Amino acid sequence: MAFGLFKKQVPQTVAPASEAKVPPAPSETETVTAEGDSAREILELLELELGAMIRQLERAANSVAGGAEATAATLSTIRRRTDALTGRTAAAQGTATTFSHAADKFTQSAQGIGSQVRTPASSPTRPAKPPAKPAPMWTACGSRPRRSAMSST
Repeated sequence: MAFGLFKKQVPQTVAPASEAKVPPAPSETETVTAEGDSAREILELLELELGAMIRQLERAANSVAGGAEATAATLSTIRRRTDALTGRTAAAQGTATTFSHAADKFTQSAQGIGSQVRTPASSPTRPAKPPAKPAPMWTACGSRPRRSAMSST
């Protein structure tokens, strides 16, 4: 990769002067300029990669924040529903207690009345009452019949 440019270079062995076929070495200014350009390119690549990583972190942070908000809203809804159910349970328990007390009182009063009342099988035989006389017609209607002039003679 580009980090190979920053390696420590091992000096080459010097060739004997008899060999003149070696091309002349590039000047120091050219070497510094080439190294500066490659370092600038490396920094630009690092900057691009760092920017991409920062955008990924920002998206991940937004996703986590959205999930936390949704979780908080869900927990709030659960809490409200739990409170409502607790209230209804308390009301139902109160109703059940009231009903139980009323049933106990009813049972006790029925037992008290039952001991005082004789059943027809255990009561002595009574003489039958004579049937009641039918009521006169004028009392059943609520008014007296008029007497006509003929009936008075």
